[in-house]
Amino acid sequence: MNQYSYTGGDPVNNVDKAGLQWELIGCEQFINIGEGQPWSVCAYRWFSSSLNLGSTAAFFRPSLFVPTGIQVAQHHLSTISEGNFRAKDKCREFFSKLIEQSKLDMSVDSLMDQLQSTAAEAGNYVYDGPSSTTQIDSEKFPGVDTSSYATLGAYFNAPENNPKVEALSQKSGAAIWIRQANWMPSWSGFWDTYGDAYGLGTLAHELFHKKSVGGGFTHEQIKGALIGVNALTTVPYKNEISVSLANICFSD
Repeated sequence: MNQYSYTGGDPVNNVDKAGLQWELIGCEQFINIGEGQPWSVCAYRWFSSSLNLGSTAAFFRPSLFVPTGIQVAQHHLSTISEGNFRAKDKCREFFSKLIEQSKLDMSVDSLMDQLQSTAAEAGNYVYDGPSSTTQIDSEKFPGVDTSSYATLGAYFNAPENNPKVEALSQKSGAAIWIRQANWMPSWSGFWDTYGDAYGLGTLAHELFHKKSVGGGFTHEQIKGALIGVNALTTVPYKNEISVSLANICFSD
């Protein structure tokens, strides 16, 4: 039996005179729109096996290890830029079909190169959509009704788009906007929706809209290519293009 378990196995450097052991339950990060240090509220539980007692407490502390939603997206874009998806046969079939249906004069490898380099650049330009004051421009955002929304924040927060619009890409530039609050870990410490392959698929979806990737593809073109290789997947509450790209290009 480990007689020093209450000190984490280190009785010299760790002391617990009350005989209580604290256990981290989880943290929830507060979004920091400004430039200061983001903070988290973390829940802890203490317990005593001898007394059979326990309690919980919550403390605020600087977020030293809980990533922001922006950081999660940046990490995913870095992963895409590394090009591991190139080894996925079904993913290559999709790229080939996208080139064929769009009548592009380029190879699969060339289009994959463009996706990788665009992902690398976009990693420096990831923003929170709901808080954005960026003015909507029909050239930068050709799929957005400029007569209905003055800013990207208004677009993301409109009842008809919230939460349906998960992300938005600037077609003529590198920037991508996401719903940052939805990209952070949950209280349990596990990722919610975007921490895994679906997050990668969501960002790849946005990258395909950019001019720097094959001139920019529409939803109809991307969906058509997915159908063409029998890869279009529908999952409740998830975007079908994003989940399909996740399955064929980024899933283990």
